[in-house]
Amino acid sequence: MKTSGKQGRSVVVSCGYIAAVLMLFCMLFVSGISGRCSASANGAGLAAGSPEPVVVFDMCIVDDSNHNQISFNSTTGNYSFTNCTGFTMSGTGKVKRKNLCIVALEDTKADRRLSAQIDLCLKKGKASLETFSPGAVRTITDRNTANDQCGCGTA
Repeated sequence: MKTSGKQGRSVVVSCGYIAAVLMLFCMLFVSGISGRCSASANGAGLAAGSPEPVVVFDMCIVDDSNHNQISFNSTTGNYSFTNCTGFTMSGTGKVKRKNLCIVALEDTKADRRLSAQIDLCLKKGKASLETFSPGAVRTITDRNTANDQCGCGTA
């Protein structure tokens, strides 16, 4: 699936069957129109045995050299940052639109500080995730978001 810094629609669903149908619809139809469709499980706040909601990300930034990547929803702020070799951190941040072109995401919690920015007009992006325990900084520099393919195994 081709992904880029284009704006798209986002859907969050908490019913297992409906979520599967919507995700299939997204993969078959929406990804061909908007250029992106991905999903993530987020079980926060759900009772044991409850179906997990499907979160569709409409923004993607992939590092040009190390393939670190962040996918996020430009409406809800849900995100997933991964290096595709075992480290993944997900959460919900605050989305800010700085003008018609720039979408920024920020999240600060006790265990992390995340900053991501994508320029939809220039098709560039950057992100930084600092974790406090263990202490590490992971960065993304993406000089061409038009050629990004989010998802491990596609970089």
